[in-house]
Amino acid sequence: MMNNCRLIASVACIGLVAVPAMADTDRVNDSLNLTTANQRYRVTYTDGGKENYVAEYSAHLDRHMWEGGEPSTLLHPVDTRHCDWQFRSYITRKVYYPNRAGVRFELPGLAKPFQRDASGRGGGFVLLQGHAQTCNSASSSFDQESSSYQADVNAALAGVMAADADAVRRDIGAAIQSVKSVDPI
Repeated sequence: MMNNCRLIASVACIGLVAVPAMADTDRVNDSLNLTTANQRYRVTYTDGGKENYVAEYSAHLDRHMWEGGEPSTLLHPVDTRHCDWQFRSYITRKVYYPNRAGVRFELPGLAKPFQRDASGRGGGFVLLQGHAQTCNSASSSFDQESSSYQADVNAALAGVMAADADAVRRDIGAAIQSVKSVDPI
C-alpha cells in the first residue's frame, strides 16, 4: 500500500489515510497610502496664455504577512510552521490639470512609478523557546520592519521629487501642444 502512496500537492499519504497539510494563511495583506506631496508648475503657451498644473507624488507601502508549514502532530512530529512577509514600497507620480472649480483632470500617460522591493522571514524552530516562530510570535519583528519601510519611503519622497523635477517638466511640455515653457511655482 505504501508504494502506491505519493505526496500530492499539500496532502500527505500514510497507508490509506490522507491528512491535509496546513495551507498558507494570510495574516496581513494591505496597502497603506502614507504621504502625498505636490509640486505646482506654470505652463506658458506660445500665444502667451498660462495655466497651472500639479505633479502629485504619493508614497505607498504594500504589506503581506503569511504563515506556512504544519504544527506537530502524532503523524507529523516536527513543527514546521514559519512566518513570511514581504513589503513593497513605492512612490507614484501623477500630473493633474486643476480647473477653476477645483476639479482635477489627470494627464494621461504622465503617471510614473518609483519602486523598491524587500522581503523578510520570521524564524523557524527556536531552541530557546522550544517551538516554531509563528506569525503571532513574529508580529513585533514584522511591525518594526513595517515602520522602518514607512519611514524610508516617506524620507525618500523629497529626493524622488527633486530627482524627477526636470523629467516631469519635459513630460508636461511634451504632453501639451504649443508650450513655450514649464516652470515650477
